[in-house]
Amino acid sequence: KIPGLSLPDVEHAGEKIDLDALTVESLYRYAGAPSGELETVVRAALHADDWRVQAAGADLAGRFAVVSVVDELLELFAKEGLELPYPRFKAHWARSKMNNALSPGVDHSPDPELDPVRDAKGCRLRQAIIIALGRIGDPRACPALRRAMAEAKDHFLALSQVPIALARLNDREAIPVLREKIQYFEINVRLHVNLALDYLEGKATDEALKGID
Repeated sequence: KIPGLSLPDVEHAGEKIDLDALTVESLYRYAGAPSGELETVVRAALHADDWRVQAAGADLAGRFAVVSVVDELLELFAKEGLELPYPRFKAHWARSKMNNALSPGVDHSPDPELDPVRDAKGCRLRQAIIIALGRIGDPRACPALRRAMAEAKDHFLALSQVPIALARLNDREAIPVLREKIQYFEINVRLHVNLALDYLEGKATDEALKGID
């Protein structure tokens, strides 16, 4: 947690919220809280020790457009970016059910040295933040997202959401970097890059971006 973070007591529906003991399940119970209370809960989630609670906090920030936490989302996005890229996903793929279907007869038994929860943190948390920043629509997010697209070091689950976020932000300055990735090797990223370009160049409407997250 960030030193010096001070949060007031919050009650919702007559129940005091324990901001130091938030879980993913408890967090979503406060989705209907008044804006001030929701902001406090979301901020507490973003400073939680559990990355899954942080990701849920980012999700709520995006769904309810909590603009006041954009700086914290960007700070967390940058912090998680220090650990890029994530080569351990290749090890998980080798043991996955999908790869087993493609390569029958190969040993796909669980590897005791792999921690799927820990190793999922990087892409899942960055993915949640990217989606939130696009939904909130604050232009302060544009430089960080453009940089993430240019570097293309994120796992595809996160990287494929960057073009959509840039489109939702209507960031026309992102067009050059998106054009550089128009033939990106991973199909989900490539499709979203092309869709974002269509939107930013006036060839697609807001309808095309609905439900892509």
